[in-house]
Amino acid sequence: MIDTVVLVEPPIEDASLIAQWLALEREDISVGREIANAVRRERFGAWRRAVKKSKALKRQIRALLEGYGFQYCGYS
Repeated sequence: MIDTVVLVEPPIEDASLIAQWLALEREDISVGREIANAVRRERFGAWRRAVKKSKALKRQIRALLEGYGFQYCGYS
């Protein structure tokens, strides 16, 4: 999804917010890979730390986007 969103040019006034959001999303994707690797290797301490980091990133993303007027095509 992120690769598709990057293709859409954001309004100039929102460019910084969108760039920050995309960076956080990319980081969360990376942490998701860390979670999968930790489970695969049965490293549950690493898994727990990565899950906590992912939850913190999701909270950051929600806080960043709270109140931002994302619109869905075809919906009003």
